Amino acid sequence: MSALLAAPVVLMIVFAVSGAAKLGDRQGTQDAMVSLRLPLRALHPAAAALLPLGELLLAVLIWVPITALQVVVAVAQLLLCLAYLVIIVRAVRFPEPVDCSCFGTLGAPTVSGATVARNVILVLLAVVTLVTAASGDLARAVLQSPGPLVAWAAMLALTVVLTALTIGVSRRSAAAAPGQAGDASQAGTAPVAGAAPVAGGAAADAAADEDELLDYERVPTPHVVVRRADGELVTVRSLAMDRAALLVWMSPGCGPCERVADRLAEWQQRLGSMVRVVPVLSRDLATLDAARAQRYGPEAVSDIQHTAAAAFGTMGTPSAALIGADDQLAGGPVIGAEDVIALAEDIIDQLVDARMLAPEQPAGSTAAGGATTEASGATGPAGTA
Repeated sequence: MSALLAAPVVLMIVFAVSGAAKLGDRQGTQDAMVSLRLPLRALHPAAAALLPLGELLLAVLIWVPITALQVVVAVAQLLLCLAYLVIIVRAVRFPEPVDCSCFGTLGAPTVSGATVARNVILVLLAVVTLVTAASGDLARAVLQSPGPLVAWAAMLALTVVLTALTIGVSRRSAAAAPGQAGDASQAGTAPVAGAAPVAGGAAADAAADEDELLDYERVPTPHVVVRRADGELVTVRSLAMDRAALLVWMSPGCGPCERVADRLAEWQQRLGSMVRVVPVLSRDLATLDAARAQRYGPEAVSDIQHTAAAAFGTMGTPSAALIGADDQLAGGPVIGAEDVIALAEDIIDQLVDARMLAPEQPAGSTAAGGATTEASGATGPAGTA
């Protein structure tokens, strides 16, 4: 049996793992397409649904012992690997780190030189697979030596799995070490509006949240600085001098961050004078184009060296934390688009429950008067413990 048959076996394993991982993380695949700046964004949902199925089919059909079919499948594998390589080479030149989710939730998501090298190897494997398919060796091996071929494939698969598990355990151990030292940062949705007394006669509502408050340990807001669009350095604490501030860390172009960015204007309008929504970007605001700068709004600041993110324990994007006007952490930090959105919505819900915001009105209707916004000049929610 030719040693070249190892190429289609390895490629089968790669496509099977990649397709299965993407199948269970469709949203992650869509986010990766946004991060990689792929065009035709309206087609991303359909592509995210079809791509894993296509990869799984390519992993299976290459073993149908019909030479013509195997050649067609091998050509499709080569074209897909070439497309992936072009996308990755383009992405590695972006000014900010990009997550590709090439293997769904598995593997190292951030595009780097190692990602390019991996994809070059995949292209070479696809070329060898095409050669073995065109020569008929692949079809003959399936028909004449199925037992040894299956055994060989099984051993290669076990080797790949063992390598992946070893690398995965090492990475998890390395990632867990810094996290254990900074566990004062609390993940999950915090009792934001109920974490402190509120203005406007809503003491009874705040008392109702007392049990929830007891479960949340408030810690001082870190002494770190961020940079405004005009270049001025300001302390994070100063952002919450007159009202609570929701800090939202984002990387421009990051897929999950784009989902959060789509909600910024809504949160800024909804929370109004009660909570300042502050986008914290990982790049200099001066480098943003006008459309993107307008999207983030005038409250945006930059944290280029990630010092604020490290101090809050939010070294991933998107992430968020709520700080009160009393220099205490009032909610979060949370990491991930779903948790960031949930935190913002929880803030809104608790302010509505405390009668500090009017309930959201159906489209076309007039909001009922009486929303208690007189606290606009006060400390805001979670402002004084």
